[in-house]
Amino acid sequence: MLQDENHQPLNGLAWTNVDVQGVLPDEGVRLQDDFHAAVNREWLENAVIEPGNSSESSFWERMREVEAQVKDMLADPDLPAAGPEGALAKGLYRAMLDMDARNAAGFGCVMPFLRDIQAIDSMESLSSYLCDKAHCYASDLASYGVFADKKDSRNNVVYVGCDSFSLSDADEYRAMTPQGERMKAANDSYFAWLLCQAGYKLEEAREAVDLAFEFERKMAIHCFGVSAQARDDFSEITYNPRSADELAREAGDYPIMGVLASVGLAGSNRFVLEEPEWLQAMGGLYAPENLEAIKQYLCIRLLRRFAGYLGQDAYDRRQQWNSERMGSEGSKPIERDAYETVNGLLGMAVGRLYVERYLSPETKVDVEALIAQVVETYRKRLSAASWLGEQTREKAIEKLDALTVRVGYPSSWPDYAQLDVPADASLVDWVVAIHRFEEQREAAKVNKPVDREEWLMAPHVVNAYYLPTDNSINILAGILGGVFYSPQASVEENMGGIGMVIGHEITHAFDKNGSLYDKDGNLGESWWTEEDRAEFKKRTDKAARYWNNIQVLDGMNVDGDLCVGEIVADLGGLTCMVQIARGIDGFDFARMFEAYARDWRCTGSLQRAEFLLTNDVHPPAHLRTNATVQMIPEFHECYGVEPGDGMYLTPEDRLMVW
Repeated sequence: MLQDENHQPLNGLAWTNVDVQGVLPDEGVRLQDDFHAAVNREWLENAVIEPGNSSESSFWERMREVEAQVKDMLADPDLPAAGPEGALAKGLYRAMLDMDARNAAGFGCVMPFLRDIQAIDSMESLSSYLCDKAHCYASDLASYGVFADKKDSRNNVVYVGCDSFSLSDADEYRAMTPQGERMKAANDSYFAWLLCQAGYKLEEAREAVDLAFEFERKMAIHCFGVSAQARDDFSEITYNPRSADELAREAGDYPIMGVLASVGLAGSNRFVLEEPEWLQAMGGLYAPENLEAIKQYLCIRLLRRFAGYLGQDAYDRRQQWNSERMGSEGSKPIERDAYETVNGLLGMAVGRLYVERYLSPETKVDVEALIAQVVETYRKRLSAASWLGEQTREKAIEKLDALTVRVGYPSSWPDYAQLDVPADASLVDWVVAIHRFEEQREAAKVNKPVDREEWLMAPHVVNAYYLPTDNSINILAGILGGVFYSPQASVEENMGGIGMVIGHEITHAFDKNGSLYDKDGNLGESWWTEEDRAEFKKRTDKAARYWNNIQVLDGMNVDGDLCVGEIVADLGGLTCMVQIARGIDGFDFARMFEAYARDWRCTGSLQRAEFLLTNDVHPPAHLRTNATVQMIPEFHECYGVEPGDGMYLTPEDRLMVW
């Protein structure tokens, strides 16, 4: 927590913002005054941010454990015998590590793609390029994909929306903040460098960057920024079903249906347009006066997408760009980058190999048993929620009973047998071939029922998630280690780790967004009475206001309205663990609370902290500990927290949603 000239906390809370590198609490900090800092002080003193990273955390520690396991696996000479997954993962990893071959190929391997864009000389040839199945995937003006229809969750639908922007948040293009200015300066320098490597003169490159940014700005001002996610109706306003004719009509001259046809998605029975204002704006922007700007925008996007696969100079310059944007120092080891690339492009292939080798059946059974215990406890909590009317309570329990639980890995896997990459393929050939394969897999889902066994994340990712469209919690194999879970850990430690994660994900079914979906995963099929919904909103609004009042950087507070879903999930997960703990004789609450604090230990650059405050739906890490545990009566009792202590919160101010 930043302090004023009298060394008093600016927001009245005596908590040090240890999420910022180099900021440490006093040596004698008490658990009763700043719980997160006191529990994690030794770790914070010794934490080292690796070169090329902008943070260190418990999640990073576990990710490195998984990375070491995967690298050992990829080094196994017998791995290709494991099937196409083994051969593909090893082949791509080897291609990433072969910097000599990457240096020899250099920018020359992307120049044919770039020349295709540079040859565009009219709006007609631009449309031909965008609608050509053979054009390189890295250049486009929209995003699209096949997912469960939010209002018909058993069936797939094609979603269409704007693509990501170079400043991350579309709000930055409406009112540039100092953070946005810093990001733009880093982008301008990097993008001009990329263009120069592709043959532009420096002045030409700078002009091209300016043209491209102005076109991007004209698109972005018609798109939702991060702030829109705080709206109560965000799920509804981004659900706009359209027929093919309606989509084409709203797009004006922009050939959206031709673009979708080029990737096999135009035959969908219907589409969901996420941002109608953006598509209508595209119709006006798709005009001769913007032709050159669009071309430069596409050139920069292409070079950005491929820069990570080119030679050493491109690799180093990309690392410098990340440093300028997020405050990292040094260069990420090539082995780390190779590992992350294989995960990004062949995640499910690597994940299948990983769980077969490293996830024990006993761990899966143990975690499933804990989930059953958490679900039963949640049923009791819902039954006892006196603020809910009987009708809503029954529907909430029905939704809980319909919850699908998945632990470790999916029950079915993608078939990689058709992904054939020649032995002499360049790294860029690998990347394009994998993309084409995934494009075909995506197209095959059109007008088909949803495969509810397909996962959104590879199983060795260190994460867990709730998916509202199939009402499922998914506890990935990657998070079953580190501080989060160990077969050798105490009951209390595993409850403060993976138990809390499980309760957190279940609570997402009943948070601000998840509660809009019914037990079958359909948006808008309300299971609430108006009175109960109003009471729920009063509770979540109160939680958002509390976090809104916490200043964590000079002039920057938490955006409680943006983070309220995660705030509610943290509260729900921890209170569920506390209720289970009450029924265990001799339970050591301190051990559980301190394990929970270790989940969120983190330190990183100031630039990263600033970025997350405006772009992340999660509260700052130290607050996920402190502002959550101070709501729990057992925490105050366990540590003897009293009025005047930094962690004390009066009973009437303690928040509870579920």
